[in-house]
Amino acid sequence: MAVAPAPALGVPFTEKDLASEESLRGLYETWRSYHTVSRRGLGADAEARRFNVFEENVRYIHEANKKDRPFRLALNKFADEFRRTYAGSRVRHHRSLSGGRRQGDGSFMYADAENLPAAVDWRQNRRRAR
Repeated sequence: MAVAPAPALGVPFTEKDLASEESLRGLYETWRSYHTVSRRGLGADAEARRFNVFEENVRYIHEANKKDRPFRLALNKFADEFRRTYAGSRVRHHRSLSGGRRQGDGSFMYADAENLPAAVDWRQNRRRAR
């Protein structure tokens, strides 16, 4: 029985790929080829911005993966746009609706609650989804 390795979820890279602008450009082109990312018609300014976002994300991923975490980040197909296009807009939108980040010590807000019933049937108080 032959065992094949699991497919990579992203483009692998090493410290060498981060060493110079030239090696980062090579990684960027490898990434574009792997994910068949075409940026035809973007123009030089937009292409430069995409590369800068890609570089920022690669460095972030590299630093995050050095930490002792139960997960690893990878270069997926959104590596040249994700943080600014998707995350930023949705996070800012959510924060504007919810009043921004809440300040606190990070603990559970009802940690001091006392005399709570063991169970609650919300149907009795008409507290159910309709």
